[in-house]
Amino acid sequence: VSVTPAKAATTVAATATPNPVLVNQTVALNAVVTGTNPGGTLTYSAYGTTVATVPVTSGKAAQAAFPAATGAGNYIVTASYSGDANNLPSSTTFTVQVLAPAVNIQLSATPNPVTEGDTVTLTATLAGTGSSRVPTGTVKFEAYGINLEQKTLVNGTASFSDSTAGFGG
Repeated sequence: VSVTPAKAATTVAATATPNPVLVNQTVALNAVVTGTNPGGTLTYSAYGTTVATVPVTSGKAAQAAFPAATGAGNYIVTASYSGDANNLPSSTTFTVQVLAPAVNIQLSATPNPVTEGDTVTLTATLAGTGSSRVPTGTVKFEAYGINLEQKTLVNGTASFSDSTAGFGG
């Protein structure tokens, strides 16, 4: 009669550093597996796909890099331990919070000062902080709560020209 010893129950404790993180910033994933001297592999998955599979030695998973998220939001990451000859598989989930970088906005008017009836050019310049990405999208120019124009950012800048009569003089 052969007796097979029962496999040990395991737990996975996983972390992401830093967390929260800015868009396009890479995160280090670390995990520890408890059990009977766990070996095998640990797989991280997010976005519905495998991010990395790393070896587990004496309960410690090798560090993995979480690819930079391109959009702000909360990303659920699953760390799944494969199990081995002595340990049962297990998994855990955790959240990586990805924040949009702050944007500095500078608005200028040329000429300044202006006289009623002059044509004035408003220029909005946006720069991301904590990120090398140039802001994209549109800028809505308003005066006294009235929408004057919406312009697309080009290299972080949008401009709009009109006579000061359009600004309520």
